[in-house]
Amino acid sequence: MIATKALSPSLGVEVTGVGNLLDDQLISRCAEALQWRGILLIRGLHLDDEGQLAFSRKLGKVFAVRGKEISLRVVHSFEAAQRLVTPDPGPEVLAGWREVPTHETPLVWKRRDGRRSLVIGATADHIVGMAAAESRALLDRLLEWTTQERFRYTHDWRVGDLVVWDNTGMLHRALPYSADSERTLQRTTVVGDEELS
Repeated sequence: MIATKALSPSLGVEVTGVGNLLDDQLISRCAEALQWRGILLIRGLHLDDEGQLAFSRKLGKVFAVRGKEISLRVVHSFEAAQRLVTPDPGPEVLAGWREVPTHETPLVWKRRDGRRSLVIGATADHIVGMAAAESRALLDRLLEWTTQERFRYTHDWRVGDLVVWDNTGMLHRALPYSADSERTLQRTTVVGDEELS
């Protein structure tokens, strides 16, 4: 018999008494637990990849899967970055932004050395194949996560500073500064030896 027990006072549910993992009654209870408690625990299942996929598909739509990797792709556009500053551009401005070609990247770039980078930021426009609102919500959540205080470095500029960052693994943003301040920026871009695929 299926039973549930709270994992904590405010979130999480452990489900016990699981027989057939694909049973509609079980799926219904699991979906409800996820909706209201956010975390679902079923111990001792020892699922292989196919079993996990079958269970996941009963809960809802599963994105394209390669092995255990989710392979979402993101469209980047100049327009997306500009809308952060000018949310309601006129038709001429918008047409100019749209002259800049878009490009598509994986959401998660797995590098040769095993490191992973989220390919997000101001230019991330939408996730391929996902509804606009759902896509924007996911990109916003990822950006919020990656820009937490614990992941930030804010540079206190001094004359003569050289700052180098790995643009493939770091988000960067200029902070507001006085329009009459004297600033000179010299930028070089070093071409990497690993293609983003």
